[in-house]
Amino acid sequence: MHILRPLALALVAVISIFVAALWVSHARTSKIDDHAQAIAATSDSEHSVQNAREISRLRGEAKDLAFALGALGVVAAVALGGIALTAIRRQAGLVAQHTELLDRRATELEAFAGRVAHDLRNPLGAIALRIEAARLRGGADTAALDRLAANTSRMDHLIGDLLQFASAGAAPEEGARASLRTVIVEAIGDARTQAQRASAELVVDDIPAVDVACPAGALASVISNLLGNATKYIVEASGPRTIAVRAAMRDQRVRVEVADTGPGLPPGSEELVFEPFQRVGNSRQPGLGIGLATVKRIIDAYGGCVGVTSTPGRGSTFWFELPLAGPA
Repeated sequence: MHILRPLALALVAVISIFVAALWVSHARTSKIDDHAQAIAATSDSEHSVQNAREISRLRGEAKDLAFALGALGVVAAVALGGIALTAIRRQAGLVAQHTELLDRRATELEAFAGRVAHDLRNPLGAIALRIEAARLRGGADTAALDRLAANTSRMDHLIGDLLQFASAGAAPEEGARASLRTVIVEAIGDARTQAQRASAELVVDDIPAVDVACPAGALASVISNLLGNATKYIVEASGPRTIAVRAAMRDQRVRVEVADTGPGLPPGSEELVFEPFQRVGNSRQPGLGIGLATVKRIIDAYGGCVGVTSTPGRGSTFWFELPLAGPA
């Protein structure tokens, strides 16, 4: 808005000045025509000379006035253009300062998350060691130790999720590239056990052998999050449980889809699910609601886009697109 306002004022001013010039010129030309008609209607030679002189004077005035208005219009346009350019430069400076501030805050957030994760994971590690020691000694309540170990593991995963979410906001890596097929195959291998526990069939189509402009670690995080999300919620499906992974080329980009036959999303929540700490529907699945937000932050950072299509009761298809990597 701050940039468009001076430009709009400059445009309106220039148009107004030139319209005024045209109107004045038209009025003067009408007077010239009237005098010309008077010359044609009279045969008095002296009167004709006077009319001719008046016509010449009016022509000169019209020419001078048109020139003056034109010059004024040019000066006004230059002045207002300078004002607009100054406003644009000021706005660009503010945007650059804001971007620098966001980058600095993202770096600080990542460092803070790393410290918090380190400080919290140290006592968790000690707790896990004491649990194992209690099991080795025997005589303790095994069920209680199992619950304590499960809660400790869950806490560790939550801390890892928070750290991953904070790291996803860091500045993107320049010249990053990763083999799409390699990363997906490895992620599928890690997800098969979880899919089997959910009694779900994991289907993988032929993946193009291309490199995308994204680091392998970040791409693996995206694929793992989408697969983990699918296997987590597919246990609520009432029919056959299938998770399909497919990829296809689109110009200089590649589109990857993870489709499931789970419960689907409530209508109107397709964008909400990518917001941090948002849980949609009535699901009681564990988590903080930052897995999909992490996916979006990573994909956005590397020039891609992400989305979902869903039909309640029939499943969801989460997809993302990334540009291909340039020559190695």
